[in-house]
Amino acid sequence: MDENLTKVNQNAVERCNKVLERLEAIIAKIKTRTDEASAQGRDVTGVLAAIVSAEGKITDAKTAVADQSNNAYIIVIGSESNLGQSIKATISTLKTDLKGVEAKVKAAKDAVKDVLKSLKLVVGESEATPSATPTI
Repeated sequence: MDENLTKVNQNAVERCNKVLERLEAIIAKIKTRTDEASAQGRDVTGVLAAIVSAEGKITDAKTAVADQSNNAYIIVIGSESNLGQSIKATISTLKTDLKGVEAKVKAAKDAVKDVLKSLKLVVGESEATPSATPTI
């Protein structure tokens, strides 16, 4: 059972890491487009502020994911009569922890969407879209 919980945790961490890597790639593309817009004389201060905010949320999410990857979920069996409660408590802890990490990843994803919206206001919608935002 412990191995199953460990595998669930590892899979969630891997998924979150992939999403965060993709968000970083999108931010890099947005930075390039922001630089191009700035070179054309457009005011990109709002976009730059949104980028800083998004990068901070990505960093927060990466920290949470790294912390989550270090968590071990071991079922402590005191007695057979409490076995069910021990399993439920460990699973509940895992779920709660994963929800917290996923909330931070979602906040980072939303921040990247806000950056893209800011860029669209500056350069126009058809020029701004780097690619679809990944789902978690």
